[in-house]
Amino acid sequence: MSTILKFFRRFANQKTFRLAMLLFSISTFLINNPWFGQRYLAKVTNGLDMLDMTMINHVDGMLSHMNALGDLGRSVYQNLLLLDYVLILTLGFFQIISILRLLKNVSHKLDWLILFPMARGIFDGLENILLYWSTSLFPAHNMWMLRLASVFIFIKWIAFWISIAILLGLAIVNIYLIHKRRSENMKQSIKLVILTSSPRENSQSKALVHHAKLGAEACGATVEIIDLYRADLAFCTGCLQCMEKGHCIINDAFESIKEKLYEADGILLSAPTYCGSYNAVMKNFIDRLGLYERFTSSLGDKYYAAISTAGDKRAAAKTAKDLAKLLSSGVFARGYVSGSIGVSARFDSEAPDTVIASEHEASSLGVKLVKDIQSAKRYPLQNAFFRLLSKLVLRPMYTSIIIKDKGTTTQGVYQNLTARNLIS
Repeated sequence: MSTILKFFRRFANQKTFRLAMLLFSISTFLINNPWFGQRYLAKVTNGLDMLDMTMINHVDGMLSHMNALGDLGRSVYQNLLLLDYVLILTLGFFQIISILRLLKNVSHKLDWLILFPMARGIFDGLENILLYWSTSLFPAHNMWMLRLASVFIFIKWIAFWISIAILLGLAIVNIYLIHKRRSENMKQSIKLVILTSSPRENSQSKALVHHAKLGAEACGATVEIIDLYRADLAFCTGCLQCMEKGHCIINDAFESIKEKLYEADGILLSAPTYCGSYNAVMKNFIDRLGLYERFTSSLGDKYYAAISTAGDKRAAAKTAKDLAKLLSSGVFARGYVSGSIGVSARFDSEAPDTVIASEHEASSLGVKLVKDIQSAKRYPLQNAFFRLLSKLVLRPMYTSIIIKDKGTTTQGVYQNLTARNLIS
């Protein structure tokens, strides 16, 4: 048993699980297709199905079924019995891998539960052999063969439904454990960093940032605001030394700000909209993060939000949305966008309702950012197309470039990614 478990545990990973699911789906289609599958059998026999589709079978009923199939039906049925071995193997493998994966979070002491899908596969295979021989010998009656086949069919279905019950039970237990772990591990002290880039001390974007900060702090977060406009930040020179050395060679405040971002659980970006996009101060900071961040995705696995103001609310909303997505779209590690708001900069004391609504919206954004971090919300459909493109195209391409020049121009990037086990 230990040898069997050791063999299957080698395949109890996400990649093999997906492959097993794909093969099972393909084999299910093959066994049911209308050209040579079960639907074709039903077509040539006026609706008859395979013999083993019911749990309890009597010998007389099995003989009557074989007779009703006719010569063509029996020929098709024999081919289906052979094809069924593909389904037997893929279903068994899929169920075994699924049980072992689900048991990782429960207990390895229960690994013996894979005996049920194994038994289902074994008895299903034996039953197919007996039914194939019986169909070949028909109209000669081999009673002991049919009696044994009926027993194997019964045992197969018992093992099948027990396997399904095990999978459902383990899935429920895993969901419970995940929720329990999330609640136990819910961050009591969440660290947020807010980057502002407005050049004006009393700007409307900074006022909104203040309310977002209050909302986040009300949920227990520790919030630090970094004013990029007043920080000692030189312009990016495009030297690409960061790719080789793993850090920027310009001696200013950039590296210390970057380290604070790395340590943060969530990041809120705030910039006024100038000429249809975020202002030059924010643009310079994004430039400083540069290709190093693009190639390493060091700011992945964090939560993002953004605020922008503009004369036109739609322009502000677009800038805020672009900002929130900017750092969350990592090739090697994704981030999560909690939200963004764009506010018209034309509100003033003559429109107090607009001011209050915008401040409340900013405060709610701060709250949402913290709550997303606390609950580890994953947003599975967010930026789905880019994530698929990254996985299939960008990640392999980047990996090839990084490994090729890992001793020279991409040495810093390579060291970063290998330290995080993202490439080998």
